Formats: sequence, C-alpha cells, structure tokens
Amino acid sequence: FLADMRDAEVRHNVVTYNAAIHACSEGQQWAKALRLLLEMHRSECQPDAVTFTIATSACAKGRRWAKAFDMLELMKQDSLRPNVAVYNACVHACSVEEQWNKAIGLLEQMWRQVIRPDVITHNSLIQCCSAERLWQQALQ
Repeated sequence: FLADMRDAEVRHNVVTYNAAIHACSEGQQWAKALRLLLEMHRSECQPDAVTFTIATSACAKGRRWAKAFDMLELMKQDSLRPNVAVYNACVHACSVEEQWNKAIGLLEQMWRQVIRPDVITHNSLIQCCSAERLWQQALQ
C-alpha cells in the first residue's frame, strides 16, 4: 500500500508509517519494520513514541532483543523520551530471549529516568526470571 501511495504521489505521514510498521510486526517481519523506520528517517516524516513502541515490539516478536535496545537509543537521538510502553517491549524482548540480566538493567534504567514500571513490566520480568529459575529475583 505504501508503494501505491508513492505511485499516486500521496505523501506518507506518521499514521501511515505506523500502520505499515504495525502490519510488519504482526506478520513477524521485524526487518521490514525496521526498514520502514529507516525510511521514515530519510523522509521528512518524524517517528513518534508510537512508532518506536511498534518497532520495538516487532523486534521482540522477532526475538531480537539487541535491536529492541537500539530503538531506545534511536528515540533518544530523535529527542524523544522513551515511555513505559517502549521499555515494556524491550523487557519482553529480553524475556523471550532469556536475557534476565538485561531485563533487570532496563528496570533500573526506568527507575533512574523516573518512568514508573507497570504490571506489564513486572509480569515480563517475573517471566524472564522464572525462565532462568531465578525465583529469588522474581520475588523481589
């Protein structure tokens, strides 16, 4: 559809990009989602927090925790403050890949940035710790 829009000389906006990135995420196409994010950067369309949340979720679904972390850095480069939804997607990516130490590091980073973890954050952390049989950490 994006190609059709280009052919019709319809200008993309953040909503159309977010929809396309979301479709890629749902289709387990994390690499295509990230290519669309790069395309946004090249065009005059500025990604927003929703864009990064969707892209981070695509990385998590694709079992690419390191790429999910890259989204946090890209947000900062774009002068956007990561929110709890982006952190949750990163923590989820860590839990999928059993990167419990990275997940706990994200929790600490959230507290330092005064971003309050929510029930989703904690559930993902518990899942991550239980997968590694780290019941003591899961109880903390």
